[in-house]
Amino acid sequence: MTCSGLSLSWNDSISVSTAGPGVTLKINGNAKLSNAKINQSGSASRLSIQISGSLSTGSDFRANANFTVEKAVDLGYANVIVGNLSADTIETGSNSTFSGNMNATAINTASDNQMSGNLTANIIQLGSSNTLEGGLYGGSIYTGSANSITGPIQGSDITIGSSSSRIEGNVSATNHLEIGSGTTVIGDLNAYSIDTISAVYLTGDVNATTSFILASGSSLTGEVNAPVVEIEPSNASVYGDIFASTSLTIGSDGSVYGNIQTGQAILKSSNALVDGNILADSLTVVDWGGRVTGDVTASHITNNGTIEGGTYCDTSDGYTPTSCSASAAQVHHFLLSHSGLIASCESQYPVNVVACADATCSTQTDITGTVEITERNGRLGAVNADFNSSSQTNVMLTVSQQALYPATFELSTGAISGITPSNPFTCQKGLSGLACQFTVKDSVLRFVRKGSNDTGLNHQVAGVEFELELQAITTDAETGLCNAALTNNQTVAIDLNCQDPGLCSNGNWLTVNNVALGDAPGNIQADFGSDGQAVLGVRYDDAGKISLDAATSSNNSSKILIGSSSAFTVKPAAVAIDVVNASGDSSAFSGAYHDGSVFAKAGEAFSVKLRALNALGGTTNNFGNESVPRKLVIVGHQLLAPLPGQAGHLANQAIFSKHASVAGLFENHNVSFSEVGVVRFSADVDQDYLGAGKVTPLSESNPVGRFIPAHFALTDDSVEAVCNGFSYMGQPFGVKAQILAQNTNNQTTANYQGLFAKSANLTLAAYQDEDLSGRLSPVSHNLVWGAGVANLDTDITFVRPVIPPSVDGPFDNLQLGLQVNDSDSVPMQTVHADFLAAQAFAAGSPTKVRYGRAVLANAYGPETEPLPLPLQIEYYQQGTTQWQPNLLDNCTAFSAAELMLVAEDPLGLVSSKTGAGTVIAGKPVLPSAGFVLSSAGQRGDVTIQWQLPSDWLKYDWQGSNVQEGPKAKATFGQFRGNDRLIFQREVFH
Repeated sequence: MTCSGLSLSWNDSISVSTAGPGVTLKINGNAKLSNAKINQSGSASRLSIQISGSLSTGSDFRANANFTVEKAVDLGYANVIVGNLSADTIETGSNSTFSGNMNATAINTASDNQMSGNLTANIIQLGSSNTLEGGLYGGSIYTGSANSITGPIQGSDITIGSSSSRIEGNVSATNHLEIGSGTTVIGDLNAYSIDTISAVYLTGDVNATTSFILASGSSLTGEVNAPVVEIEPSNASVYGDIFASTSLTIGSDGSVYGNIQTGQAILKSSNALVDGNILADSLTVVDWGGRVTGDVTASHITNNGTIEGGTYCDTSDGYTPTSCSASAAQVHHFLLSHSGLIASCESQYPVNVVACADATCSTQTDITGTVEITERNGRLGAVNADFNSSSQTNVMLTVSQQALYPATFELSTGAISGITPSNPFTCQKGLSGLACQFTVKDSVLRFVRKGSNDTGLNHQVAGVEFELELQAITTDAETGLCNAALTNNQTVAIDLNCQDPGLCSNGNWLTVNNVALGDAPGNIQADFGSDGQAVLGVRYDDAGKISLDAATSSNNSSKILIGSSSAFTVKPAAVAIDVVNASGDSSAFSGAYHDGSVFAKAGEAFSVKLRALNALGGTTNNFGNESVPRKLVIVGHQLLAPLPGQAGHLANQAIFSKHASVAGLFENHNVSFSEVGVVRFSADVDQDYLGAGKVTPLSESNPVGRFIPAHFALTDDSVEAVCNGFSYMGQPFGVKAQILAQNTNNQTTANYQGLFAKSANLTLAAYQDEDLSGRLSPVSHNLVWGAGVANLDTDITFVRPVIPPSVDGPFDNLQLGLQVNDSDSVPMQTVHADFLAAQAFAAGSPTKVRYGRAVLANAYGPETEPLPLPLQIEYYQQGTTQWQPNLLDNCTAFSAAELMLVAEDPLGLVSSKTGAGTVIAGKPVLPSAGFVLSSAGQRGDVTIQWQLPSDWLKYDWQGSNVQEGPKAKATFGQFRGNDRLIFQREVFH
């Protein structure tokens, strides 16, 4: 069958016989099919429609057919098409169902469609909230939010928009692939480059030609293959092996549960985790707080964290990795630490050898190798200091009685194996004089560890008392043996030497045997017993590297005994964490976390002050004054509520500055937390403290929060007019919106849900030249929040006026708005100018609302012929005080079954009432296509009323405040009528 163009009216239909061969309908020209019903009871395989022009449909179009269209296809609202569709371009309306494949150069779908079949086009734009059981195949592909796709996606450039989409199928892009926040993909990813936006959830293998970026808060279960792989901070996780030929970077709080093979691997501070092995071609850097549970193999390894397995060096000679020895860059120099004194009765002189990572030796490094310790002039035998994955070791130089004179020796180093320091060795001793020299005397005082003769003292914690032994040794003039130089209770002068920082803080920081001492020498009492050894109870309340000097007189002479300890580090015991918001207020909780006072908006800057403390709770004032200054930082955070929930990102957590005038105080006024909820912070020193490690256990803050959204954003909003862009007053029409709770960076706060979602409802608003919100019903709507998203999908009405004259309008530019009612007064992101007072969003584009009524006209005709009863749909035009035909109304349905006789018809004038359909431009296409009355051949008149099934076209015809359907008089037969009646007409109010 061939026709020249085709235009179908509303509710026209085409039927195809179920018998015989299939039918092909060829249309030469354009096809305008309105809301026709085509082959509804048949199979799509029975009807093929070929159109040489374009195809357009109205709302509620139905067809079971395969379409081939040479030009554009424009499909209306709520279409149902079973069959394949091929065209130059295809654009669909919303709320439609398509069962079949689509093929075009460009496809653009609206929202809320149900599709089963493949979409193939050079350009594909998939709207929001669509369900597709099939694949997307094309060039440039963009999908909106909240789509559900079961099938593969293949294109050149692919963008999966935010948020909350779900894809079950492989995604392949020859160029770039971008996956928006909140997206779940169950399938493999393949592209030239792949980027993800925060918090995506991927299950499948990833293959990228150049790079793959996994955003913060995301998770990937599968294998990764890409030259460059970046796992962004924070709380992004990969559950699978990674193969990155160029580099792998893991941000703070990122984690990989699998093995890694890469060019170079960098685990950034802090708390990056690899639960597996790392094999790198050139470099592996484990920054502070990083942890590798397996082995690390690379040509160079920098470890400032924890490697629980072995460290192996790949020399690239056939790849035979061996246990790593220290590289040149790892050791700045060696430090020889000693007391500076030895008694002439002793034959062993202890020296502590330290591998320093910087010029001041404030940081030490673990190495494996050997350093030969010698006397510079060769008067003492050399001894090897052996390092085995350690930063320091002790050796004993043998001093023979024959070598006692001259009485001064000088330390030096000889051969070094396995280690290449970049600078010469240095020396450090407690006594004044040349640092590398030590002196032999007949009587000395010596500090040693308790219960040993080891002069290398342990590192300590500020404010915690520890014990040292002070040995008083003298040489017996006759036997040459060592005797006690002091016995019983003696007065000893103790002096504090601050080595790093070089100046001591003002105050009595040092306590020895319960005597508080300053930085000047002070006297204590010490019991040397009978063996010349006194136990000293020492407590240092500040932080830094220090040594102690001691001096006293011998029992048997006025000879002065002196001695100095080796240097040791005293680190802070804890970190005080003080957190205040922009108003200077701290967090306050009197009950459950979700009932706590508002602390800050998600993403809003707040202040954190950190102080290094001793064990007594006092500030260690000298912290931060080191030669290479240390500072305090936040090293991590823990989400306390809601649980489960998104951990969120803590920004600027390591950017702290030392206060200019308050000792020991570090502050940061630009910390922010990206999520809603309550958290706890952990703080520590920024790196190893002068060889003593970090503060343990980690110091934690009090709960910080409650954090709330910064604003609400509106997306995917629409006003769905009932017909042709308008609705009648009193007629329900649709409003849809997706509302996002967001932080200051416009990222959705997934924790805004449950008890932390304080907006249970929203209020609608309306404006056109004035506030018309009171005309909306219902005006309040409940909201259910999930992962920071709430959806509104409801019907509302714009009610008719109730104050006389009880008609108004039209409102052809009516703007609707949404106001989220949040008990924390969270504002709207963008407030429409018309809704400033209500602080509301503008929702959707302006819509048209009209006061409508249905009209019946009187009809006259012979009793022998059918009598059409004219009907028309009108709307009120304010200002003209006139009723106008509603030319936009192509939707109002009518049926003769709704016609009723106002009074009884004893003569049986009306034998039948027929007519049903939908108006076009406010009335039937022809009078005969509307209501038609038939008479039984009797003359007379009757009054007919249209009993409208809906209220929005009723009217107060009598001025009695009663809304009812229109009435009309139908007159059958030709007769003179009433002689006393000259003229009559019906008056409409």
